[in-house]
Amino acid sequence: NKSIRKMTLARNMLSVFGGLLYWMSLGGCYVTWGNNAPYFISWLRRYDPTITFVHGNYLIAVSLVSFNIGSLLSPSMCKYLGFKFTSVLAILGVTASVFQAANVERYSSFLLCYGFSASICMGIAYIIPLYSILEKFPIKKTQVIITAILFCGYYLSPVAVSYTHLRAHETPEHLVC
Repeated sequence: NKSIRKMTLARNMLSVFGGLLYWMSLGGCYVTWGNNAPYFISWLRRYDPTITFVHGNYLIAVSLVSFNIGSLLSPSMCKYLGFKFTSVLAILGVTASVFQAANVERYSSFLLCYGFSASICMGIAYIIPLYSILEKFPIKKTQVIITAILFCGYYLSPVAVSYTHLRAHETPEHLVC
């Protein structure tokens, strides 16, 4: 039926648009790490003056490994829990972890909350739009085009977000370079 086909196409296109918006919000949080790292370390130095930017490298390493672990967990979570519930759990996990990280004073606690927990949840959330789109569009050529559109949303979001991050976190008296 022609109307059903149009409705399915419209629903699939809305899924692509939703995935693009979803990834734009995730990219704004995760890809701007280079802007956030000096602020995290400077903020933690208020509580422990022995922390250096080398600790930021450990934080990045733990974060990247945890992100990849979350990415591996995401397809099975989507399969058993569904896309919506997995998405809600992942985003709530990121939010709770970042909130908790903002209230800790020890580097190890920050590493656990932000570097490990938030990054695993971010990795889970990262795969959801891609996995959903790949199921909706079974044709390989279409999958490549749509995946490219989603990646553009993820990696172009810091263009808009990085300037606001710089202005929102501007605290020269606490920035240690």
